[in-house]
Order: sequence, then structure tokens, then C-alpha cells
Amino acid sequence: MIKSIKLENVPQSFARINPDGKFAQYKHLPYYADIITAHVQGFTKTCIDGKEYSLFTNGSSHTKDGLLIRKPDLDSKQYKKVKMPSGLNHPGGMQAIAQYVFVPCEYKPESSLFVFDVSQEDLPVVKSLHFGHAASSCGITDFEYMGKTRYVIAVNANPTCYLYISEDTETTDITKMDFIEIGQFDLTKFSGKDDDFEGVGLVTDVNNNIFLITLFSRKEYATLADYAMLLGINVKTIEGQDIFQIKVDYYETKHLISHGAVGGEDGVHFRWGNGIYISEKQGLCIAGTARNILSLGSTKLDTNTWPERDKENYS
Repeated sequence: MIKSIKLENVPQSFARINPDGKFAQYKHLPYYADIITAHVQGFTKTCIDGKEYSLFTNGSSHTKDGLLIRKPDLDSKQYKKVKMPSGLNHPGGMQAIAQYVFVPCEYKPESSLFVFDVSQEDLPVVKSLHFGHAASSCGITDFEYMGKTRYVIAVNANPTCYLYISEDTETTDITKMDFIEIGQFDLTKFSGKDDDFEGVGLVTDVNNNIFLITLFSRKEYATLADYAMLLGINVKTIEGQDIFQIKVDYYETKHLISHGAVGGEDGVHFRWGNGIYISEKQGLCIAGTARNILSLGSTKLDTNTWPERDKENYS
């Protein structure tokens, strides 16, 4: 059964996130000629059979070629790309659980979420969900409930965040599970400002507690300032019934600094590609990209990651 990597103590891991980003430049990615309306939307990582892969989404407001891109390392000339189903062109921020990456696509006022199996060479869609609201990013995790593994999906419809849970079922295959909404909440209630929330991700600790991290950029002078906010998601149940209620608690907001890349608003910011992932080496990690994949001889994309302080020597 597919399960997420659990952390010992999520608030402590979040507190250990180094606010100074680690710069890295990816080369040999597919180039978008329309860099005015097209830009990177999502950036995350996942590990498959001991090998780490980087995943990107890129979208455009005009063309029908929103992409999911899988790349093995920074300098490799190898990558795999697939278009979004149904000609959708606005994939967003994503999160992976093992070989499955959850990618939202919005076509306001509605949206779809596609689950791609990135362990296969053709990156097939193995599940899809439909929502009657927008979806600019999403997160995925699991927790134990009454002896069964249940999955939770967070869908960001800025500033509203929706939570969905997998229904009680005998199947252990996440691609065959149905999901129901268990609650929603306004993210601005916790940031205290009218922020644009670009990214969300979910993390579960070893004690079965669920946490949500949201990423957002604020306009400050001639650039953008980037923040990560940690919330606790307490999933309550009505005794004797498979009915869920949620309570959301605020923990901490961190100001994160990006390095390298182009300056100004087009540099590495959560306004563009962003994501959250957990790895055995890096622990909790936050990721961001510059606005575009640029073509300068060969293609280049500037990125930053923010790992935990005691694990920042890992790439």
C-alpha cells in the first residue's frame, strides 16, 4: 500500500527549515516560446526505487499544452514530458506520494485533479477527480483511522482550501478510491493579510497528526517576498459514524529568501513554480522556481530549495 514518508515532529522540522534557499539550475528542459503568458507552475520531487526525480508543471493561458515534466537530475539531457488531458493548459502546484503525483488543473470556476504514475515511462494518468471550484495547487498525505489507511487531499482555491478524504473501502489501491469533502477554510484568516496563496502541501507525523504548509508571495517594492505558513489539521470524527470534521490551528510563518537567478518579480518566487516534499535525506523541504525556462544556448531553469538545517548538505 502506498504511504507517505512520516516526520518525527513536523513543527520542529518546519522550524529547522533554513530560510536561505539553496540555488540550483536545471538544464535541458523543454522550452516554451511563449514566455509572456507561459510559466512554470509546480516543482516537487519524489523517490522511485531509490532514485530521486524532479517534477515540474508548465502552463500557458493561450495554448493547449500544459505539461508535466519528469527529470532525473540537474544536468541530464534526458527528460520526459506529457500534456495535460483534455487539452487543459493550466496545471498547478503539485505533491507526490511515492510514484503518484497529484496535479490540479483549473478551468475556472471548475477544476480537475489528475494522478500521474511517474514510475512508468509514458507517465500515464491513473486517476482523475473533478471539483466545482478552482484549484491552483494541491497536497496529498495519509493517516491511520480505525485500523485503515485513509488519504487526505488539500486543494487550494485561493484563498479557500478544501480538504477531501478517501472513503471507507476494502481496496488498498489509491487509484481506485473515491474522495469526499470534509471541510474548507479561508487561509487569509491565518496569514492576517489578503495574500495570494500559490502552494499547499500536506505532511503527517509518526503520531498520526496532519499538517498543512501553504506558500505565498507578497509584493514588496520591486520584487516579491516569499513565505511559508504551517497549520495543524485536526481531523475529528463523530463517534460511531464515518463523518469527519476539521479544526485548523496556526503554528508559524517563515520568511524564505531565494538566491541566484534573475532579479525582481521574475526570479525564484512561490508566485511561479512551487512545491513541498519529504525525503529520507532532506526531511521536510520547500521548493520554488523562477518564472520561466529560459533558452540561452541551452535551456535553463533557476530554482531554490529550503531543506531542514541539519540536512542541507544534500542536493
